[in-house]
Amino acid sequence: MPEKIYNVPLRGGWVATVFTEWNFPPRVIGQWNSILEAYGDTRVFISPAWFERWWNAFGEGRELFVVVLEREGEVQAVFPCCITSDSDGEILSSLTNDHTCHFDFIVRPPVRREALAGFLELAGKVKPGLGMSLEYIPVSGCNGEALFSALRRTKTPSHRYSQPWAPRMEVRGEWDAFQKRIPGRLRNTLRRNRKKAEVEGVLSFEVIRRSEQLDQVLDVLFDIEYNSWKGRNGTAIRCSAGTEKFYRELARSAMQSGHLLIFLLKQGEASLAADFCLCSGETVFLLKPCYDEAFSQFTPGNLLHYESFGYLFALQEIRWYDFLGACEPWKMEWTAQTGEYGWIRAFPKSLKGWRNYMLRYGWKSHLRGIRSRLRSTSVGAGYGSALR
Repeated sequence: MPEKIYNVPLRGGWVATVFTEWNFPPRVIGQWNSILEAYGDTRVFISPAWFERWWNAFGEGRELFVVVLEREGEVQAVFPCCITSDSDGEILSSLTNDHTCHFDFIVRPPVRREALAGFLELAGKVKPGLGMSLEYIPVSGCNGEALFSALRRTKTPSHRYSQPWAPRMEVRGEWDAFQKRIPGRLRNTLRRNRKKAEVEGVLSFEVIRRSEQLDQVLDVLFDIEYNSWKGRNGTAIRCSAGTEKFYRELARSAMQSGHLLIFLLKQGEASLAADFCLCSGETVFLLKPCYDEAFSQFTPGNLLHYESFGYLFALQEIRWYDFLGACEPWKMEWTAQTGEYGWIRAFPKSLKGWRNYMLRYGWKSHLRGIRSRLRSTSVGAGYGSALR
């Protein structure tokens, strides 16, 4: 059985259990997965399996703090968190890092407001004085907005911000019509660079969903990425044993469940570009794109994406291609549609907490208020002068 450090009765008949080891009873895992059915295609990123792999790879230096809320013996909500430290001291954080695609709490919709209030009540009881930092929460979802409202209702010093994130495009319909919608500059670049590349060797496109040589395929992908700017910056998968373990285990599991998609663009025997993708429901998610910089004059990444989109348009079961991550220019060449993701930061309701909040965020809100009042005064004065 997992170690349960807290089993706390809360208001309204709720019972909260905090797990500090990743070893949950099958009953909890089963009900967690059941709640996920309401979360659409992104549920793959908030499943027990995803978080377990993430924790095994990146959990060092963190204290697991997963809150399970139950009522009448039924799991109603799961809050996958951990305890970390920053310049303000210990904080309650989401299980996220730079390899996170999407984060959310897992809550049954009818009890959302009660469950979020219960989570905050539990955190205040067992970890008083802790701040909170939550990342990669979809603005279009209901949990982030409801949690921030709950923080404000309890007069907790808190701040949130959001930005366009995760560009996506529809890959269903007529392929010919899609090609005509590609911006002219990009279409000309694709045509010109494909011709240049084919002068030096025959191009081929490969799709890998199952392979007995999966590790060798991943070696190719990881080597391409490592020999690029990511390797020089120390952010490539091969730069961290934990990160490589995470992606290898993810690929094996995805292949077994039929969710793996790896796209390769080759010139003869040379691999020019590769994309590591996951398929969930009607959506293909791009987790790791990479290309060999030795062939950058051919823009191999875009050539590969073009071939990938052609493949996906032919699949009736797929509707969306999600680039994930920041809205980088190369992604926005293909689509103008994006999601919006948010970050929430809360501070303890103490003198130190309010001070840190004001120093980091609060003064900006007050400055905006002062500017707004000054503008109103200026407009009013001008209007009065005009009347005179």
